[in-house]
Amino acid sequence: MAKYILFSIFYFLFSFSIEVKSNDLKSIINFADSLSLHRNYQNALHEYKRAFFFAGSDQKCQLSEKIADCYFVLKEFQLARTFYDSALHYSIHDSLRIDHAFQKVLCYMMEDNFGYALLKLDDLEVGTPIHLQRRKNLYQGICYFGVEQYDASHQHLLNSIPEGDTIRKSQLHQLYKSRKKLKRPNSNVAIILSIVVPGSGQVYSGDIKDGLNSFLLLGGLFYLGTCTSMIGPVIIIPFFYRYYMGGILHAKQAAGEKRNEKRYGYYSNLTEILLQ
Repeated sequence: MAKYILFSIFYFLFSFSIEVKSNDLKSIINFADSLSLHRNYQNALHEYKRAFFFAGSDQKCQLSEKIADCYFVLKEFQLARTFYDSALHYSIHDSLRIDHAFQKVLCYMMEDNFGYALLKLDDLEVGTPIHLQRRKNLYQGICYFGVEQYDASHQHLLNSIPEGDTIRKSQLHQLYKSRKKLKRPNSNVAIILSIVVPGSGQVYSGDIKDGLNSFLLLGGLFYLGTCTSMIGPVIIIPFFYRYYMGGILHAKQAAGEKRNEKRYGYYSNLTEILLQ
């Protein structure tokens, strides 16, 4: 009889502690949600992590997602990926796993790691739902744009638009007609031009002022080195080499910057079409 009473007491205390813990956990999560709602993400993270530590496996999926979302907003994408991974581990529904996998890929995209994001997308099985196939095509289209494979980008983005949306498909076709311009100026061409005629690579890349300065400077140094005294070349060659190599590097850099500027403007127009 005494053992039965003692067992009942322990069982009551144990059940009570679990109930208190459950209520406390709910309060912590609600408080963290309110902080997140008011964009106080750092403090929300602290509360979510505290809840995650005490939570059971049935709650860890949701808490992992909330933590990952906070890190994503704070642009700490590596940490966000870690907790999307945790959410994947605790997910019990395929739809949640797919969504968390997409969020992981999005983190790579936000880090401009488009090549690795494409590899992850290739491995991602989304099944037959049309909205998931369109989402995958959208991400693939953006990633192919990021690695400058514009034909593949065009096709995947077309597949991300509903069949009946002929207006957006037409706008996308029109925009991608000029996609070849996105590969110009070519950095390799700029380098070769600068090697043959100093300054010409910079002019080709759109940096006309610096290109002309480079041409005049190196032309003047060449003249001084060849048409002055015997020791002229000894003095001039180190300077000539320095500015000659500098011109080549500047031409390459100018070509890259000009191409990125074009891509940014192009991507802005692309975003307007996709978000209509």
